Amino acid sequence: MRIFLIAITFLLSCIPILSEGFRYSFPLEAINLVIAFICSYQFYQSDERPFSLHKIFHLFFLFFFCIAPMIQFKNNTDFLKTTFKEEEYILTSSYVLGILVLYNIIYLLISTKKNTSTPQTNENKGQRPSPIGTTGEITLIVLASSIFLYFLHYNGYNIYALFFRGGEFIGNNEESGIFDLFLNNFLRPMTMILFLGASIRGVRHKPTLFLLGTFFILTAMPTSMARFATAAMYIPVLLWFIPALRRKNVFVLTIMTGLLVVFPFLNTFREYSSQTEVEFSLNFEQFEELHFDAYSMFMRVLTGDYVTYGRQLLGVILFWVPRSFWPAKPIGSGAFIAEQQGLWFSNISMPYFGEGYINFGTIGVILFVFFLAFATAKIDDRYWNYEIYQNDKFRQIFYFLLLGLLMFILRGDLLSSFAFTCGFLCSYFFVKYIAFKTA
Repeated sequence: MRIFLIAITFLLSCIPILSEGFRYSFPLEAINLVIAFICSYQFYQSDERPFSLHKIFHLFFLFFFCIAPMIQFKNNTDFLKTTFKEEEYILTSSYVLGILVLYNIIYLLISTKKNTSTPQTNENKGQRPSPIGTTGEITLIVLASSIFLYFLHYNGYNIYALFFRGGEFIGNNEESGIFDLFLNNFLRPMTMILFLGASIRGVRHKPTLFLLGTFFILTAMPTSMARFATAAMYIPVLLWFIPALRRKNVFVLTIMTGLLVVFPFLNTFREYSSQTEVEFSLNFEQFEELHFDAYSMFMRVLTGDYVTYGRQLLGVILFWVPRSFWPAKPIGSGAFIAEQQGLWFSNISMPYFGEGYINFGTIGVILFVFFLAFATAKIDDRYWNYEIYQNDKFRQIFYFLLLGLLMFILRGDLLSSFAFTCGFLCSYFFVKYIAFKTA
C-alpha cells in the first residue's frame, strides 16, 4: 500500500510539472521531478507517526515550492507585473532542492525514530484526571463567553463579522497594531483551547462542552479568519474528535484535500459580497494567485541578492515593541522587498528560507534549515517517544497547534508568523496553567 500511495502521489504531481504551457525547460522539470519524488516518498514513511511536523514540512514543499512554481512558469504567470526568466526559476529551484535534501539529512541524523509508547488520545485507555467540577465549568464558560462578547463588541456588534473576513458586509477588516495582535492571536484561540481542554479533561455536565464549543465556533468561524489561522485553530479539534485522522496516511491525504479544495473555498470569504460565487471544488487556478507567492518572493530575494545582515531578524525578535517607541523598526520582509522593488502591492509573503537569505545570505539559509530540522525533529520525537503525553494529555494540544502553525511559518513572512505563533502559544499556556488551575 505504501509503494502504491507513493507512486500515485508522485504521478499526480508529475501532471503540472510535465504539462504543456507557454514555456518549457528540461532542467527545471528535472529538478522539480526530484523534489516531487522526495516529498511523495516522505509523506508515507514512519507509519508509527501518521502525522508530524516532518510531514507538514513536505506538504508545504510539494504545493508551494514544486507544483505552484511549475504552473506559474508554464503559464508565464505575472506576479505584481513581474515575469521571471527561466534561469531565475532554475536558480531558485536548485536552492529549493538543496534545502529539501539538507533538511532531510539533518532531520534523519537528529531524530531517534524510536517509539517507546504511543501518545494517548481520546479513544485510548489509561488514567484520566477527575472531571472538572461545577465551579470550574462555570469559570470556563464565563471566560469563553466574555471573550466572545468582547470580540463582538470590538467589531461594533456587527453579526457579519462572525461569518466573513471582509467585503461589503463588514468593510475593510485588515488587522494591524499591537491590540489587534492581542485580540486575534491571544484571545481568539483561547476559546478553542478552552473547548478542547475541557473535552480532554472531562466535564460533569454535557451542556458545558456544548456552550464552550458554541463560543469557540462563533468567535473563530473558519470563514472569518485567515486560512492559516483556521488551520491552526481547527487541526487540533479535528485530530482530537476524529480518530480516523490519527491513522496512517489519512492526515496527509486530508491536508492535501484541504489545500486543493478547502483553502480556495475559504478565500471566497476574504472579500465577500452579494455577487460572490461560492464554489467547493478542486481549484488549480489558485496556484497562479498571490496566495502562492512564496516561491516568487524567494526568487526575488535570491536574484536581487538582498541581505540585511540580521536587521530583519531583529525586527522579528522585537515584534512586540510599538513603532511609536521604535520609528525605524523593520517592516515585514515581504513588504521590505516590495518597497525595494517598487511593487504596487506590499501585503505579500516571504518564505522562511527567504528570511534566512535576507538576513545572512546563503549562510543564513543553511542556518535556518538547520534550526528548523533540529526543532521539528526534537518536537516530533518528544511527542511520539515519551510517556509524558500519556500522563498529561492536555499537552497534545500544544503539538496539534504546531502542526497548523508550521505551515504559516514556512510561508511567512516571519514577522507575522512569529507574532502569530507567540500569541497562540501564550494563549495555550494561559489556559493550561491559569484557567484550568483555577477551574
